[in-house]
Amino acid sequence: MSMSPETTGGEADAAARRRVSPRLRGLAVTLGILAVLGIGALADGLAVAPLRPPTQAGATQQAGLYTLALAVSPEPLTAGAETAFTLRVTDVSGATVSGGRVTCDYTMPAMPMPTMIVTASDEGAGVYTCRETLTDPGAWTLAVTLTPLGGAPVHTAFTLQAR
Repeated sequence: MSMSPETTGGEADAAARRRVSPRLRGLAVTLGILAVLGIGALADGLAVAPLRPPTQAGATQQAGLYTLALAVSPEPLTAGAETAFTLRVTDVSGATVSGGRVTCDYTMPAMPMPTMIVTASDEGAGVYTCRETLTDPGAWTLAVTLTPLGGAPVHTAFTLQAR
């Protein structure tokens, strides 16, 4: 079977178009890697962004049938300074909840670190205080567990911003 010159030339052009130079192939691979790294960096940045605005003094959170109001002293919250985290606990009727057990678990979502769990002192009249020194500036999560006298534990969390 003989091939006409037109067919041979057309196949040669198609083969040339399919061939990619090593430089162009290297550039495409490099751009692909940079795109994957860029998407990964964006995902990391979004993972540490707080989903809620930082908690201010007087913020409240629900934990089951209880309301926990947080006060921080001194204000503003400053890394390296001992801070009192005072929680006022009330039930659904607004009555203070005394005699329970409260723990405060401090974590910094942006950094892998061991948790810092502190048992609050019961100040009476539904007021519980945890004292802790936050080590670094940035976003912190204060996870609170309340175990009311004779009741099951309930949980809530506050988002904090330390300077």
